[in-house]
Amino acid sequence: MEDEIDLREYIDVLIRHWKAIVALTVIAAIVAGVVSFLLPPTYEARATLVATGERYRLAFDPRFQSVNTVLPPQAYSGLLKTSQLEMKVLEELGLDFFNGPFTLDQLNASAEVETSKDPTVFYLKIRFPDPVKAAAIANTWATLYVQEVNSLYGYSDKEIATLESQLATAGESLNKASEALRTFREESGLGLLETRAGGIDISVGQGESSMAYTYWGPAGRELGAKLQLMASYQVAANRLQVALEEAERLQQEVAAGHVSATTATTSLLAELVRIGLADVSQDANVNLDLSGLEGEDSLEAVVKALQVKQTVLTQTLDQLDTEIAALQGELAAKRQQWEQLSREYSIAKDTYVTLSRKVQEVRIAEQTNEDEVKIASLAAVPTKPVSPKKKLNVAVAGTLGLFVGVFGAFAWEYLSSPREDEKDQSHQKTD
Repeated sequence: MEDEIDLREYIDVLIRHWKAIVALTVIAAIVAGVVSFLLPPTYEARATLVATGERYRLAFDPRFQSVNTVLPPQAYSGLLKTSQLEMKVLEELGLDFFNGPFTLDQLNASAEVETSKDPTVFYLKIRFPDPVKAAAIANTWATLYVQEVNSLYGYSDKEIATLESQLATAGESLNKASEALRTFREESGLGLLETRAGGIDISVGQGESSMAYTYWGPAGRELGAKLQLMASYQVAANRLQVALEEAERLQQEVAAGHVSATTATTSLLAELVRIGLADVSQDANVNLDLSGLEGEDSLEAVVKALQVKQTVLTQTLDQLDTEIAALQGELAAKRQQWEQLSREYSIAKDTYVTLSRKVQEVRIAEQTNEDEVKIASLAAVPTKPVSPKKKLNVAVAGTLGLFVGVFGAFAWEYLSSPREDEKDQSHQKTD
C-alpha cells in the first residue's frame, strides 16, 4: 500500500500556497484586461462573391469555336489575393485613404478569403481599425476583383476591337479578290457564262459541248471550233483512205483485164458518192473536183486527185494539231490563273463571313453581360469590433495564471523539501 498516491499531500500544498495561486490568477487576468482595453479595436467587413460561370455559349459558326476558359468554382477564390490585384486596390484607394504609408504586405495581412460549403460562394474579409474604411477596402477590393476576372475570362473591349479590325481587313481583301476576278473575266472572257453553263469544269482537249468551251471565253470557243474542224478533217482523211484502197483494187482488176477502165472509173465514182467523200465539205482541203473525168485515163486521174487531197489533208491536220496544242497551252495557263483567283476569292469570302459571324457572336455575348464572377453582397459597415476580445482574453489569462500558480506551488514545495538521501544522512549523523 506504500505505492498508493495520497491526494491529501497535494491538497495541503494547494492550501498552503492558495494566496500565491490566487494572486497570480488575478494579476494575469488584470494584465490581460488592461492590455485588451489599451489595444485599438479592429473591425471586420465581409463582402460576398459568387462564381456564376457562363450559362450558354454562342456559336454561329462551328468552325470558329471559342476556347472554353471557364474555371472550376474553387479556383475563383484563389484569385482574390494576388499581388497585381492588391496593387490595384492600393492605387484605387490612394495614400490619403490610409493617412500615411501603407504597404502591400500590410494590405495582404488585413485580408482573408473564406470559402463556404457551396464552392461557388466565397467571402472576402477585411480587418481594419476603422469600420468605415474596412467596408470601403472590402468593397473596392471585391469590385476590382470582379472586373479583373471578367475581363480575363470574358470578352474585353480590346479583343472586340481586334476582331472588328480583322473583319475590316478581311473585307478589304474580299473586295480586292473580287475586283481581280472581275477584271480577269473581262480581259480573258473566261467564266462569263458561268450562270448558264452551271460552272462546267472541262479538261481542255477532250470533246465537250460548245457551251463548255464557250464558258472558257474566246480561247475556248476557238479551241472548240478547231477541234470540230479537226474531227471533220479526220473523217474526210479516213474516207480518202478507204477510197484509195478501193481505187488500187480497181486498178489491179483493170490491169488483169477483168474490167474496163471506164467501168472501173464509174464504179469508183459511185463509191465516192456512196461514202460521201464528194460532198463531205465545201472546204477546198477536202472538196474533190470530179468534172471531166471521162475516158480511159479517168481512173488514174481520180487516183491522183485522191492522193493529192490526202497529202493536203495530212498537212492541214498537222497544222491544226499544232494550233490546237498552242490553244490548249494558252487556255491551260488562263485556267490556272482563273482557278487561282477563284480560290483566293473563295478563301477571302469564307474568311470575311466567318469573322463577321464571330464579331456578331461576341457583340451579342457582350450585351448579355454573362459575368464569370459577381458580387452577391457588398460589405456593410461593421458596428462591433472583432478584436480584442476582452472577456475571452481575461478568461484565458486568468486560466493561465491559475495553472502557473498551481505549477509554481508544487515546484516550490519540491525545491524547498529535503530529498530522501539528505534525510538518511541526517538520521545517520544523529545516531
